[in-house]
Amino acid sequence: MRRKHLLAAWLVLAAGCALDVLDEPELERVAEALMGCSAPEGSPGASNAVYYGSWGASGQPGTVSACRKLEGNQMWTGWVKPGWAERAKRAIQFRYVTRDAAGRNQPATALLLVPNAVPASNAGKAPLIALASGTAGLADACAPSLATRRNESIVQDQAAFYLGLGMTVVIPDYLGLGTELTGMNPWVFGNGTDVPYLEGPSAARVVLDALRAARTLPGAHFDGGTIPSDWPASVSGGSLGGHAALWTSASAAPEDKLRASIGVAPPVDLAQLVPAIDAGGYSLLNAYILSGFFASTDSETQGVDERAQLSQQGRDVLAKVRTTCIAEFSASSIVGLYGDTRMSKLLQNWAAFQTLPRWKKWLEKNSLLFQGSKRTDPRSPVLVLHGAQDDTVPLAPGRALLVQQWGAQVVAPPTTFFANVARADRAFLQVPVGNHFTVGGIETETVDANNRYAPFEWYLDSVFSRAR
Repeated sequence: MRRKHLLAAWLVLAAGCALDVLDEPELERVAEALMGCSAPEGSPGASNAVYYGSWGASGQPGTVSACRKLEGNQMWTGWVKPGWAERAKRAIQFRYVTRDAAGRNQPATALLLVPNAVPASNAGKAPLIALASGTAGLADACAPSLATRRNESIVQDQAAFYLGLGMTVVIPDYLGLGTELTGMNPWVFGNGTDVPYLEGPSAARVVLDALRAARTLPGAHFDGGTIPSDWPASVSGGSLGGHAALWTSASAAPEDKLRASIGVAPPVDLAQLVPAIDAGGYSLLNAYILSGFFASTDSETQGVDERAQLSQQGRDVLAKVRTTCIAEFSASSIVGLYGDTRMSKLLQNWAAFQTLPRWKKWLEKNSLLFQGSKRTDPRSPVLVLHGAQDDTVPLAPGRALLVQQWGAQVVAPPTTFFANVARADRAFLQVPVGNHFTVGGIETETVDANNRYAPFEWYLDSVFSRAR
């Protein structure tokens, strides 16, 4: 029997997953669960068993290729939210197989947080929720799953909130964050250059495949095993993450068991987003948009040589944003640090650039709202929250998508919210006083004095299929 436990312990350590001292039955159970979760040949060592490089992309989408399990003090040392330790039992950083917009296999990374406690109302389940990050940056160090001060964002606050509801939290990284992609343009490779920013189809696949991988991930269940197939899933995100959340809802399959999608201030029509960003106070986001276009993984939109399009200022600015995380900018520096960052300054000829067929196709293919026509229905209940004073991402396209195309109800808190949203599978919540940055946490707030049908209650009703 001792040999079996020694072998089990060796398998655990070989997987690159750290464990606290466990009693023999639990060690045996967890060790058996972790078999098959070791890093394959050619991957980095145990200290880097998940991140960097282009390895680990073989197999079916959603296949786990490596993991690193963290518990106790090891889980929180140096992380931005040590308070998670009060609500999370363990954390698992994992690498898995996903697909890009062309359908090619690519590696991706994510973080899974297991709740410490599950309320009795959850009926023994800790449903999955994927938190799609807003703009964190383009460098590998900005990957949200690393959860360091370089990529601090509202996602970490949301994670703590949902852990407190007894949810299993998954924080996926977008393509190219923490990994290297294959099949890209020859001049687009490496840290910061291969992140297809605002690419809707690949963002949806990253989220859905992360959720699929999480269901098979050893140790993802709060008792140390794997997640049962009947646990429901959901997705929430703001800004860039809102774009990803709505694409996820539109791309899900029945087997994904996606029960709710929340998008906060989502850009749904890139043709309207670009001029709004260009004319606004945060035109530095133009650099992220251009970098995302040049890093496109779609065969119909990739292939434009950035060296022939960018001005010298554009090259300098893109080089800087590709190595800096958003959390490292101050509110003032992101506005003026790199001078004038309008498209006309970043590109040699902005007028000519707008006529490029691949640019126009990129705007079209990554917009859910397309020329007023219906692209697809959501595959889950959807709640969109948008601030009426948002001067960064236009409100009107999101409203048109939800109301005109997806048949949502429009409501505004507080008087009509509880009567309408509580009963609606598709709702657009217009927040009168919110701008792009202050509306970000409203989905976790209680806006009703009687604690009824705040946005997170809508979420819980959707996830647990409660009667509205």
